[in-house]
Amino acid sequence: SDVYKRQVVYELVGVVDICYRFFQELKDFCEHHTGQKIGKRKNDKKRRKADRDPNMPKKPPTAFLIFCNAKRESIIQKNPHVPVSYTHLTLPTIYSVQISVVAVSFKKK
Repeated sequence: SDVYKRQVVYELVGVVDICYRFFQELKDFCEHHTGQKIGKRKNDKKRRKADRDPNMPKKPPTAFLIFCNAKRESIIQKNPHVPVSYTHLTLPTIYSVQISVVAVSFKKK
């Protein structure tokens, strides 16, 4: 069953990559044929962020962040030859696959 879980994770990463590439190509196609950039309007201005109080407490970490911090090292140790960006792609997919079992335990923390 462990092999099956890994296979599901790899397939999900592949599907996400295919979707991302499809939408990039669609965006490029539309921009080329219409002459307009998609995603931002001409008159959009960047909003300036309000100054943040340095003494203000930070938000508590979510269950997903606690899960990532706990699992990141084990994934890197199991796959030392794989780039770090791979872990950033696989952690959300593992979390979403195992959300019913794992997320509940990390939400309790």
